[in-house]
Amino acid sequence: MKYIVISLLIFLFASVFAQNPVNEFDTKIYRKHFTEQQRIELFKIVSFLDSIVVSQNRFVEIDKAYQYYYDSICKLSNSSHEVYTANDGEVENFIFSLDTILFNKIWSKQIPTRVKTRDTTLHYPANFYLIDLNPNGDYVKLLDNLGKSNRYYKKVHEGIICSGTLSPVFYAGFFNHEYSFDFKNISDRLFFSIALLTLDEPIEKKVERYLKKSSAHNKG
Repeated sequence: MKYIVISLLIFLFASVFAQNPVNEFDTKIYRKHFTEQQRIELFKIVSFLDSIVVSQNRFVEIDKAYQYYYDSICKLSNSSHEVYTANDGEVENFIFSLDTILFNKIWSKQIPTRVKTRDTTLHYPANFYLIDLNPNGDYVKLLDNLGKSNRYYKKVHEGIICSGTLSPVFYAGFFNHEYSFDFKNISDRLFFSIALLTLDEPIEKKVERYLKKSSAHNKG
């Protein structure tokens, strides 16, 4: 049911966008790295998180909805020491529905040779994907360009080049309001979306969900 509601919200966001001739990603810096179709896909990424954000609070204004959502997940992280993750099966399905070339410009995926939890060990698990930021992709190159006029993105890009990903150090700052996002700004919303969608769920939860899905598939 939750997935249906979010899907409908995405459709509504996309419909509004389709009727609007002004694409916020139709700028020189985005055209340098992404085709017209890929820029539409970037909007889908933002719309996906928009739908999650507006479904979880009462604010109509998108910037206020995002700020409330951001404050809430930061509070959760700081009070319970639980790291918020949006990357569950629903998110994974959405990410893999994107254009493959665009996906590769932002993320990378791999099937691990071995996955071990407290009570389970999986060897070469089929369709068990680990998703991470692609440090050599065009989105990271875009961050480099954004960093020429924004100190935060400059720092983020330098961190990715050093660590090869969005590191735990990055997320520690992210969940402590290191940067004051302007949620009316499409680049800030896109980065916010990608940062959350990249953060994978705990391995115990991921394996549990994988085994349940595999069991249901085998029974079917």
